Amino acid sequence: MRSTHLLVFCLGVVGCTRATGDSGAPPRNHEPATATATAARWGAAVTAPGGEVTGDVLFVGATGAVVAEAPIANGRYELASPPAAQLALVRFEAPVIGVRELAITGKAAPALAIAAGDVIRLRAAIELPASVKFDWVDLEITPIAKTQPPAVVLWSDAQGSLRAAMTKRHLTAPTAELAVLRGSHRINLSRVVDGPKGSAGAALALDHVQLGTTAIAATQGGATVAIDAAGEARFVMRGER
Repeated sequence: MRSTHLLVFCLGVVGCTRATGDSGAPPRNHEPATATATAARWGAAVTAPGGEVTGDVLFVGATGAVVAEAPIANGRYELASPPAAQLALVRFEAPVIGVRELAITGKAAPALAIAAGDVIRLRAAIELPASVKFDWVDLEITPIAKTQPPAVVLWSDAQGSLRAAMTKRHLTAPTAELAVLRGSHRINLSRVVDGPKGSAGAALALDHVQLGTTAIAATQGGATVAIDAAGEARFVMRGER
C-alpha cells in the first residue's frame, strides 16, 4: 500500500511540472509583441470648398522633371518618404478644376487649403451653328501653372506620357456649371465623329470663347482664357469640314 501511494504522488508532481511548460518556468500571461510600429508617412492635407478633393500632387525636382506622384484621398496626399523635389504641383479635378504650386522647404510636407474667394463659378453655354442640333460635345480644361510648363501639368506617368488635357468632361446638355480656380486655363470643346461626313452627326470645333465683353479666338488646341470673376462663358462652336 505504501508503494501505491508513492506512485500516485509522483504522477501528480509530474503533471504539475508539465503545466508550467517544458522548461519548468511558470507560464507567462502575455507573449512579447512581434509587430513593429508603422513608420509615419510624409504628407499633408489638401482641401477646397464644395466637397472632397479628387486629384493628385506632382513633385518636381531641380531639373524640372516629375520625380514622384501622390493621389489625393480622404483630404490628404501621402508618400512613404520625402521626395527629392523643390516644388509640389497640386492638380484639382473636383470639386474645382485648377492647379496650385507649393514650394517644399525643409522637411515638412506643404498643406493647401483653397479659400472660397479663389473659386470662380461659371455658367457655360454652348452655341452651335444654326443648322446643327445639340447632341454632345467633349470639354477639355487644362489649367496653366505660373512657373511650370504644360508638359508638367499634363504629366501622366513615369514613362513621360502626357494627357491630352488635364480634365475632360463629356457634356450631353448645352449648358453646364463649372467651378475653376482663379487663373488662366486652356479650354477646348469638340465633337469628333468617325465615319463619312454626316453619317454620325456633325463634327464640331471651338471657334471662340465669349467671356463678358471679351472674345477669345480658339487656335489649334483651344482658347487660353483668364478667369477672374464669376459669370457666363459662351462657347461658340463651328462646323468642321
